[in-house]
Amino acid sequence: MTRRDVYELRGRGPAVVFIPSGEGDCGSFEKVAAALTDEFTVLTFDMPGFSRSSDPPAFGNYSMAQAASEVVALVRALGLPPATFYGCSSGGQVALSLVADHSSMMRNAVVHAVPLPPGTRSGLVTLTDAETVRTCKDLFRNDLNENAVAWDALGEAFHRRLERKNITWVRR
Repeated sequence: MTRRDVYELRGRGPAVVFIPSGEGDCGSFEKVAAALTDEFTVLTFDMPGFSRSSDPPAFGNYSMAQAASEVVALVRALGLPPATFYGCSSGGQVALSLVADHSSMMRNAVVHAVPLPPGTRSGLVTLTDAETVRTCKDLFRNDLNENAVAWDALGEAFHRRLERKNITWVRR
C-alpha cells in the first residue's frame, strides 16, 4: 500500500489478518484481536479510502481485486505470509479475491456474510451526504448488528470515522 495506511499489528505466532467490512475500520476487531495476541500475530487495518486511510489512486474505479492486491502488499511489507485471512461482508469479497488471485499468500481463508452486489444499495445513492450518514447509522446499528449496545460501545471516535465511510460505502 502506497498511501498513508492505518494498521495495527500485535501478538506473536502465525499471522491472522482481519479484513474489515463496510465500515472499513480496524476498530471493529479490537476485542477479538486482543484475545488472539497470546497465540497469533494479528493484523488489523483500515481499508484504503475508508476511515483514517487515504484514498487509493482512481478510487472511483476501485475493485475487490485491487483491494486484495493492496492487502497483499501490506501483508508482504510486514513479512507476514502465509497468513490466515478473515473477511466479513465486503471484507469477505476481498478475501474471496485473495483466494482467487493470491492463494500463495494464504494459510487459510474464512469468509462470512458476503454482501449483495453494490447495485442493491442503489436507493441510497440518491440521498444527500447528510441523509446517507443518518440512514447508514441506523442501518448498521439496528439492522446489520445483533447487539446495538455492543455497537454503541465501539465508541464515539469510531462512529465519527464511520460518517466518512458511510458516504464512501454508498458512492463507491
